[in-house]
Amino acid sequence: MFAVIFIGVVVFLVLFEIFSILRLPRSIRFRYETDMDLAEPGEIITVKFRIANTGSLPIFLAGLSIQFDDVVKIEEDEEWCRKHIESGFSGFSARFNLSLPPHGVYCGKIRISLKKRGYYELGRVYIETGDYLGIRSEVLSYDPALKLTCTADFCDDEYDFSDFGGLMGDISVRRFIHEDPTLTVGFREYTGHEPMKMVSWKQTAKAGHLMVRVNDFTADSDIAVLVNMEDAKPKYKEKGLVLARYVCEQLEERKVPYAFLSNGDLFEVRKGLGKAHLKTVLRSIGVARPACYRSFSELVDSCVSHRGGKRSYVLVTPRLDDEGMAALDRLRMHSDADVCVLYEDEEEYMEVAQ
Repeated sequence: MFAVIFIGVVVFLVLFEIFSILRLPRSIRFRYETDMDLAEPGEIITVKFRIANTGSLPIFLAGLSIQFDDVVKIEEDEEWCRKHIESGFSGFSARFNLSLPPHGVYCGKIRISLKKRGYYELGRVYIETGDYLGIRSEVLSYDPALKLTCTADFCDDEYDFSDFGGLMGDISVRRFIHEDPTLTVGFREYTGHEPMKMVSWKQTAKAGHLMVRVNDFTADSDIAVLVNMEDAKPKYKEKGLVLARYVCEQLEERKVPYAFLSNGDLFEVRKGLGKAHLKTVLRSIGVARPACYRSFSELVDSCVSHRGGKRSYVLVTPRLDDEGMAALDRLRMHSDADVCVLYEDEEEYMEVAQ
């Protein structure tokens, strides 16, 4: 009888071991996410992760390791880092030892920041599990491909844009006039050519026939931010991107629509305004590399030929040679206001081209 019980226990353990080897790795699910996909250097990003046991058997011990490159900085306290951080050759890993009951879930979070501008993919994930008898272990790897963009740093300096000839949207002598639908100065009869959105139903009811609004005319600013990446040294290029971000944020603050153009690998962003528009610009700044695809002169020629009306310009550039100054003169001739030039390789960055 004892022998039968012993054999039965051994068979059960063998079958249980085989089942655990076959089923445990398949029952693990992992995912993680961040609370933002666009940050600036030093801004705290929260990485949230979730590991789940979808099986009906417990996992007594699992090791979770999340790899990070050395451009990432952990923003947790020293005690947490001593407990969970292990250094490596090209970065470090955050390690967690945990157990999961059947259908159990473990959630955690890590606060990090990025040290410099760029486009990054957060590291690979490794999960180690073992069988119930401790005979063998298996390592699963996941590549969540979590992408983060770190834009240029914030500009600590401040500049006064108020003296630049209406560049920030004030009405100037040379202005581009558009009908402003928000300013109604009167009403007239409907002629059949006006769009229906111009119909004033309140006035129509009073008059007994269709009446349309008559709108006032106001000045509409059209500004393009140009970033010249020709002959820019790496450190000056980074400073130029910081200045470009500053200009765009100033325009956003003043509610002035703007386009964002470059002769490098900064993507062209059409005229717009608002959080989504600024985010597109900041992402473009974050992913930019040192490449320059055309000369500054060609960039100016493109602006002149495709401007579609009056436009003012803010130029971020390294110091220009004779050819570049000639191109700048052409830009002045076709600018609706003074060209605001920010030199990225000088202590005093700004001048106005008269």
